[in-house]
Amino acid sequence: MSKGDDLNNKDLSHTPKAVVSYASLNDLKQRFGESALLDLTDRNNDGVIDACYVKAVLIDADGVINSYLASADYKTIGTNAPAIIIMLACDITFYRLHPSGATDEASNRYKEAIRLLERIADGKHKLDLPKNLPDVTGGKADKNAIIAVNGRNDWGQHR
Repeated sequence: MSKGDDLNNKDLSHTPKAVVSYASLNDLKQRFGESALLDLTDRNNDGVIDACYVKAVLIDADGVINSYLASADYKTIGTNAPAIIIMLACDITFYRLHPSGATDEASNRYKEAIRLLERIADGKHKLDLPKNLPDVTGGKADKNAIIAVNGRNDWGQHR
């Protein structure tokens, strides 16, 4: 049993409360094994995974991913992340959990994750995610504004 399996009962005052990460501790356990995570996160030698520390590093990985997604104008994903985003979050987190130099496996996974994120940001790798619509109003439209987008002429047509 890992410390913090039930994060709702733990003190997470040092981490944002409303943040839902793309990946979870269970995702990391499935990919890398509980013993590997225990070795990387048991900083006080009590024999349990430090779930709060893992959560903080998962949130950091989300920030890295979100910065690349924003470069490609993808909307924030939220809780329905596709498998590829979960994989990237796990690989980035696993690498960053290594306090004194990552293994070759962790380094290679991290480098591949960043390369893929760069391809996503450059538009060379497409994700099946919604894109942000450009703000054609300069931020001055109210909630009842009608905005015409170039290339669309299907208003008022019923099929």
